Amino acid sequence: MEFKIETKSQIKKEISTTVPYEELIPHFEKAFTEQQKKIELPGFRKGKVPIQMIKKVYGESIQYRELDNIANDYYKKIVKENNLKVVGEPILEDINYETGKDFSFKIKVETLPEFELKNLKGIDIEHIPYNVTDEDMEKEIQYLRHLHATNEDVQVATDDEHIVTFEIQEVDANGNPIIGNKVKDIQVRLSDEEKLLEIRNGLKNCEVGKSYKITYMPQQGERQEPIDGEFFVKKIQKISLPKVDDEFVKKITKEKVLNVDEFKPNLKLDLENFWKEKNLRNFEDKIADKLVNAHDFEIPEAMIKGFGDGILEDYKSKLQNKTLPKNFDDKKFREENRSYCIWQAKWFLLRDKIREELKLTVEESDLEKIAEAESQKIGIEKSRLLTYYKNSKSAHERILNDKMFEFLISNANVSGSILENAETQEKKKPGRKPKKEKE
Repeated sequence: MEFKIETKSQIKKEISTTVPYEELIPHFEKAFTEQQKKIELPGFRKGKVPIQMIKKVYGESIQYRELDNIANDYYKKIVKENNLKVVGEPILEDINYETGKDFSFKIKVETLPEFELKNLKGIDIEHIPYNVTDEDMEKEIQYLRHLHATNEDVQVATDDEHIVTFEIQEVDANGNPIIGNKVKDIQVRLSDEEKLLEIRNGLKNCEVGKSYKITYMPQQGERQEPIDGEFFVKKIQKISLPKVDDEFVKKITKEKVLNVDEFKPNLKLDLENFWKEKNLRNFEDKIADKLVNAHDFEIPEAMIKGFGDGILEDYKSKLQNKTLPKNFDDKKFREENRSYCIWQAKWFLLRDKIREELKLTVEESDLEKIAEAESQKIGIEKSRLLTYYKNSKSAHERILNDKMFEFLISNANVSGSILENAETQEKKKPGRKPKKEKE
């Protein structure tokens, strides 16, 4: 076999191959034998037709059908022997074969880009710490009160502390219902600032059994123009919030804290540690962005598509019934997210190369450390967690990621306050930690 690998770009290669006819013969003979089991001709039972007769009747067509398999076998051999890091599916073209002669073909592939790391030290980063305010404390306490509130069915929403269950019928400019655009059984707490303001305002003082016309802008999805909807109120519940007293504190902390005076400092510590952890993640994102911008290399289309698939699945999971709209434009969606997919792919490749460059590994002591910390937080025996983490790919990734950023941060030029890691606390304090944003 003769072959040539031609580099077309950082990631594109073309493999030209010529296979001598003598090397094709064993492949063809194997194909004849396999077809013999399936072929039947007049005068012969299935599987009993002589090989020579099969060659005479079907020989040429069997050979041509086998060419794809032959090309694939030689392609795999070339990729392995030349350590090509192929991404995505190869494209077979320029197939040239005549019976009894050599077989030539070309295969186009995309490979992972090769690049040199730079600027791992001395990255200029500004760090702005977040200070927990009295307003943050009040919001967290309100969250805890809502978490332990009781609800009572009523007919009218007299203030914001009500939960309204309704259905939306989209209407056109003339007020006529648009068939198929109806959503049932939606719940909104009128005091929830994360919900659409126009909907919350439109349902103020609403009554069960009545309809209200509200124009609103969807929070997610492709559609960006306002929607006119008719909101039919099906149910209203009055929220009764518990008082913040010693009994309330005992209940939400399972009696780990016995009074309000002890509870508030512990809650503040929880919030401070949450924001330290969040700031650390934001700090890491800034470093990652600096490194991505400092490295210029091509990304294979297969990788871009793969990250696009992940974004699309995440988007789909947030939709009603987890189903894309009938008129969903997949091409437009991917184009709008292409830059982000390229960024993600570049950081994925950079991260792996940095870990390799730094020779980072996961040690037994690393696993024991996170098992110890998590054991105290969630109340599961350290030994059980350690067994789990030893076989957990995500735990290993977390450790390698932390070690990588520890190196990058310690070698960065950081302006602002010193960054602290939230995991320095020895044990989890009572109170709820705010939900972390998805990383």
